[in-house]
Amino acid sequence: TSARVESRDPHTGTVIKLTVSPDGVEFVEPAAAVMSILVGDPEVLKTDPTKIMASFCHHIFFLESPETGAEWAAQHGEGTFLVTLDEGFALGKRLNAAQFS
Repeated sequence: TSARVESRDPHTGTVIKLTVSPDGVEFVEPAAAVMSILVGDPEVLKTDPTKIMASFCHHIFFLESPETGAEWAAQHGEGTFLVTLDEGFALGKRLNAAQFS
């Protein structure tokens, strides 16, 4: 089934709206929105799935554009980077398959 998501950009306060289906991101506003990702410790993620929320999920944000996302990421330390929403969808799908298959 599809899901509609609304989230505020933590840097600008802009509301990011998207619709996601099992096949991918179907709609996004603003169109240039990106996601932040924090590279977590793979050993922690592999050995203790209960820490996924604290070490990974709590660091994923939707940001208005690559430019404002880069400003935000620069303030949040090494290991924080940006991906497109399509890249984020593909990454989430792979992580879920590896973790829950």
